[in-house]
Amino acid sequence: MLTLSRHPNRQHLNHGAFQLQRVHPGLALSNPADAGLGPLGLVDHAVVQPGPLVPMHEHRNDEILSYVRSGSVSHIDSTGNQRVLTPHYFMLMGAGRGFLHEEQVLGPGPLHMLQIFIRPSAAELEPRVTFCQFDAADSPNAWRLVAGPAGSEAPLIIRSQVWLYDVHLTRHTLALPDLQGRTAFLYVFSGAVKVSGADLPLQEGDSLILEAEAVSVLAPEDAQLVVFLLDRQASFSRAGTLSG
Repeated sequence: MLTLSRHPNRQHLNHGAFQLQRVHPGLALSNPADAGLGPLGLVDHAVVQPGPLVPMHEHRNDEILSYVRSGSVSHIDSTGNQRVLTPHYFMLMGAGRGFLHEEQVLGPGPLHMLQIFIRPSAAELEPRVTFCQFDAADSPNAWRLVAGPAGSEAPLIIRSQVWLYDVHLTRHTLALPDLQGRTAFLYVFSGAVKVSGADLPLQEGDSLILEAEAVSVLAPEDAQLVVFLLDRQASFSRAGTLSG
């Protein structure tokens, strides 16, 4: 099954320096009880000019991955961490029973990132935050495993049955990672691609849900993609501040 969702169907929350496209991954399935997709709750695609401060605020029961493609953002949290997130340096927050943080977009250019809200395997887990330094800002023409559950080889460990891969395609064709019974949620971060076996050109901000499909994506020009592999039968909590 292939289910397409186009960019115009997204929720746009723009205010001043903030341009935010809120992606509800399961919205195209028309389930009024849940706009998420199994353990994947919500994806915010943000473009923010330098300067804005998001003051200290709380999250509960969200696993939050900050995935930066350009620009930088400072992070301060209730455990005393002070870090700068960049395309080489990502963060995964496990809010658990309660976690506070603040963010400020640094210069000189705009911040372009995804903030990904994942439903944890259970509510009220121990709060934690982890960081990862990547040698390269992206992965040319090969899938890179960015985050995944315990037992995977991912550098960032999500407390849920979610695997996140990314790739920078440069006029290249690439098969999706092996689903192995999981559901795939493919998101076009930038550029445009075509999907094999179907007349489905995807533009920036478009997404595709795939189940039991072996497909390839072709990028006529440069494109940056992320794909989530989801075990929709696994246990997860919907008690999150935003992921629920």
